[in-house]
Amino acid sequence: MMRRYFLLFCVIGFSLSAGNAFALVLIEDVQIRGGIGGRPGIAYATITNNSAKTIHLTKVKSAAFGRIEIHTQERDGAIVRMRRTNTIALPPRLPVKLQTGGAHLMLFNENKKKGDDVILTFFFDSTKAQSVRVKLLKKPHSHDKGHAP
Repeated sequence: MMRRYFLLFCVIGFSLSAGNAFALVLIEDVQIRGGIGGRPGIAYATITNNSAKTIHLTKVKSAAFGRIEIHTQERDGAIVRMRRTNTIALPPRLPVKLQTGGAHLMLFNENKKKGDDVILTFFFDSTKAQSVRVKLLKKPHSHDKGHAP
């Protein structure tokens, strides 16, 4: 009898300590860099699909921005093109990085200031939406380098 309670206690304790580690989709390392001079901001993150099937990120929303677009970057020889896309595939059990030079989020019509908390809600095609809270940084992102205002 005592052994049964001990095992139950271990399972409950492990489940509580694991937190989001066993979430269907895990969103980590979120960074938001605000735009400068009316230009859009950018967001990066690492998203891991812990399921056995591919899941798609379909949109991201936040009250802190008028609109958020999912973008990818494609290289055609020496030319790099940024393109808006409707989804990002999240393969099973692999992290997908939203980062400079790849897929990322473009943030338009910002209504927050440096240091403010921002909530981003990530929507997926086959699982429930997840929200994350992160501080807004007012640091230019790498897209600012070499771009005319």
